[in-house]
Amino acid sequence: MMIIVFLFLAIVGTSGLYTNQKQLSPDYSIEWIVQDQHIFLRLNVSTTGWVGFGIGEPTSGSMPGADIVTVSVVNGAATVTDRFALDKVEPSPDTCQDWKLASAQESNGKTIVELYRKLITNDTTQDRSILPGENRVIFAHGTSDIFGYHASNRGATALTFYGAAPPTINA
Repeated sequence: MMIIVFLFLAIVGTSGLYTNQKQLSPDYSIEWIVQDQHIFLRLNVSTTGWVGFGIGEPTSGSMPGADIVTVSVVNGAATVTDRFALDKVEPSPDTCQDWKLASAQESNGKTIVELYRKLITNDTTQDRSILPGENRVIFAHGTSDIFGYHASNRGATALTFYGAAPPTINA
C-alpha cells in the first residue's frame, strides 16, 4: 500500500495529475485526486505564513468539530500538524497524526503544499471521514509561520471529493 502511495506521489508531484481543482478564495486554491482509499491535496495559497485546511463539522460546516491540518514552511522545511477543533479557538494537535506531507515550498509570495491521508482513518474521535458526495470544508492562512489567529483570511464551502454530489432541489 505505501509503495503505491509513494509512486503515486512521485507522479503527481512532478506532472500535476490532480483531476479536480477549485478556487476557494482569491488567495486560496485546492487541487485533489482520490486514489486507493487516499486523498491527495495540493494547496496553493498567497501567503508565506501558515496554511490550514479542514473537514468541517458535517451539519454546520464550521470550525467547532472540524478536523484540520496546518502547515508552515520555514527555510524550506515544512511542519505539518493534524489538529481538531472543539470550539472557535486554536485547534489542538491530534493524538494521531494522519496527514502526511508529500512536498512544500514557498516562492514568490505563495505557499504550495502537497498532502495526503486515508479517506477514513482509524482515529474516530479527532478525525472526520472524507465521504462520497458533498463534504463541508474550511480553509485559512496566516501572515506568520507561527500558527495563530487567521483574522479574515478564512472561508468555508462544500466540496465533492469523489462520488456523486447530492441532487439539487429547486423550490
